[in-house]
Amino acid sequence: MITQIKQTISSHRSLPLCLWLIFAVASSPFRGFGDWRNLLSAALLTFGLAACAIHLRASRRFHISMASATVILLLSILAELALSTRVGLETVIYLTILFIELSILYLLIKHAFKSEPLPRADRIASALGGYVLLAFVWTGIYILITLHQPNAFINILTNEPPTYQTLFYYSMITLTTQGYGDILPQTTLSRYCAGFEGLVGTFYIAVLVASLINQATSKENSST
Repeated sequence: MITQIKQTISSHRSLPLCLWLIFAVASSPFRGFGDWRNLLSAALLTFGLAACAIHLRASRRFHISMASATVILLLSILAELALSTRVGLETVIYLTILFIELSILYLLIKHAFKSEPLPRADRIASALGGYVLLAFVWTGIYILITLHQPNAFINILTNEPPTYQTLFYYSMITLTTQGYGDILPQTTLSRYCAGFEGLVGTFYIAVLVASLINQATSKENSST
């Protein structure tokens, strides 16, 4: 049993990261931003992502950058606790988390679209994991905007600024270009970012489908 699990993980290198992303999505209703508890939970989830990403055969440069970002993140959280400052250190913390997420996103996309043979399930899982991680990246961007522009987004159902849960939800529906209209961007920056996220989401799906079709076609051609 244990041997089979090890073989599955070794052949499906994106599996630990995808499982952690599922956990991150499931825990999103219980997260927030604006105090040290939420900052700590965001940091712990990000550390988990970075630890799982190592399984993707990351380079030495990735390890060094992750270690440096981790040190900056920990020091920023400690400074936040000691100094009780608001926007400045929170901005540093969320920028560091954003850097880590973007680095992991690069690894996932590189793994999903690499030319060497991969199990189809591993390729699809890493591509979908990258898509979900895009939603977390844009959620971080919206949090940074909200820190400096508190009225950048408005929940028309409650007429209040959104929480982390509603920002993540807004990021997901914008990435998938559904747009229910219950969360509205109110400033120029938030509107441009929302539009660009929709463009990125559409482009990602188009590239993913084209890549999978191309690989399936090349396999059929090589077998004939």
